[in-house]
Amino acid sequence: MLRGELEKLSSTDDLTGLGNRRQFEQHRAQLEPGDAVLLIDIDHFKRVNDTSGHAAGDVTLQVVAARIRGVLRRSDRAHRHGGEEFTVLLRGVGETFLLEVSERIRQAVSAGPVPGPDVTVTVSIGAAILTGVNDAGALERADRALYRAKQQGRDRTCLARPEGAAGPVPG
Repeated sequence: MLRGELEKLSSTDDLTGLGNRRQFEQHRAQLEPGDAVLLIDIDHFKRVNDTSGHAAGDVTLQVVAARIRGVLRRSDRAHRHGGEEFTVLLRGVGETFLLEVSERIRQAVSAGPVPGPDVTVTVSIGAAILTGVNDAGALERADRALYRAKQQGRDRTCLARPEGAAGPVPG
């Protein structure tokens, strides 16, 4: 029993209750082609800390984590990647479903103010579908798509194009 508790402590983010980066890496190693990774960043999070204080920032992180978790399937895995960034790993999704989940997350996060600091936050999301077993480049592609979502005005999802693919990319 102690070993199980220690394993949970070593793989869980204390603040949000989501998996931590260590757990993310373990889950990512189990992904297969057709699975997907979302990289989620709270827009203008520094403003929350600067105007309302770090305690309000912590509450915001907890609320955002709960709202993300609340729209996922049981097979999906959410993690706090670091700071105000989260990752979600989705099993067996196509592009359409991936974008639907991203939109549900985006809407859930901005659905109302965060209690306490009474601020409404939005998220930008970068998404990538794995093209091969242990597709190490998927997270990097999702990160580039996240950067594009930020450049295009935030509060949106951008889908990464698989390496070498041509054509337009949604978002």
